[in-house]
Amino acid sequence: MFDYRIAYGCWLNDSRMKPIVDEDWPSTRIDDDTLDSLERTLAFLKQAGYNYLDVFGLITNHAWEDDIVSTVTPERREKVNRVIDIVHRNGLKLIYGLGVYSWGFDGIIARNAAVRGTSAQAMCASSPEADEIMRRVIDYVGETFDVDGFHLEAADQGRCECEKCKAFQSDIDYYNAINTRVARYIRGRWPEKTPLVNTSG
Repeated sequence: MFDYRIAYGCWLNDSRMKPIVDEDWPSTRIDDDTLDSLERTLAFLKQAGYNYLDVFGLITNHAWEDDIVSTVTPERREKVNRVIDIVHRNGLKLIYGLGVYSWGFDGIIARNAAVRGTSAQAMCASSPEADEIMRRVIDYVGETFDVDGFHLEAADQGRCECEKCKAFQSDIDYYNAINTRVARYIRGRWPEKTPLVNTSG
């Protein structure tokens, strides 16, 4: 028997019954079709023996705001809580899909030279300011939403190749280092939350 039987939903609308044709993937839309599809999917997952849902796109895909908090409107917060309620009501725990230094930081990187290295999609891993922004995202999610764990994904959007980041011996060392930083921070703040690390990319 496996203790962690995790259904990887990938993006929020990947289990959607009706297609979205008027916006680019990955969609972060939460509408009645999203919620109805999740209800059906979660009931099936519970019946199939899964005990976790791992999903990205609850809050944003590419667009964290500089202060982090204003990324989520009160309306969006209510919708995210409805999704979390569906997961918990069906007896599963929710793993929040978290881009590590990437996925969500495009605008911050464009506006903030202190976190910008050589990538437009991934913050510089040698930047103390990038570390602080990453911690603020984790704090916001963990303090605001009843998530049961974090899926850490660092590698599928590339990395910084600045002179400081070149000191890492390999890509594996680079991604392991930032995943470890984030996992240790989460463990220190919420030891009860489940960390999951995906090495894709």
